[in-house]
Amino acid sequence: MVKQKHLILVATLFVGILLGGVSVYVVMHQRLTSVLDMVQPIREEGTYNFINPLLACDLPESAQLDEYATLGKDIKGLIAKQELAGQVNQVSVYMKELNRGRWVGINADAQYDPASLMKVVLMIAYFKELRSNPTVLTEKLTYTKALADIVDKLPFEATSTILVGDKFAAEDLIKK
Repeated sequence: MVKQKHLILVATLFVGILLGGVSVYVVMHQRLTSVLDMVQPIREEGTYNFINPLLACDLPESAQLDEYATLGKDIKGLIAKQELAGQVNQVSVYMKELNRGRWVGINADAQYDPASLMKVVLMIAYFKELRSNPTVLTEKLTYTKALADIVDKLPFEATSTILVGDKFAAEDLIKK
């Protein structure tokens, strides 16, 4: 009789553990499947006849995965304080964890005038040119009327103290 009670107890315990494990598996499988459905492959198309290489995967915002939910809320709180204080008009933040591809963005799709970011692109181009032309940074550049006219047509306000006819080396402009 005691052996039978122990056998029933062990069988009940085993069935309970088994049902619990199956339940956890089902729930986790559904969650993982829904997350994997959000992953979008980025492929190079049209270049090759027989292959379609995978270049990267675009992952959903990590806040959707609850991974950076607290970080996102904290950043939004800081932005709200700055907006109430009149310190900022519009703020965007984008952070990507490069090893795992997880990211969080606040107002990440907002569009801005490139303004001072344009110099970063030009600086990268100059440093790339430096590999094959060691004197590129010391060559004198002249701010011409034609260039000033182009700057005047830009769709953003470019404040500059450079005058037509001024000469600079690229390395001096990069340091500014």
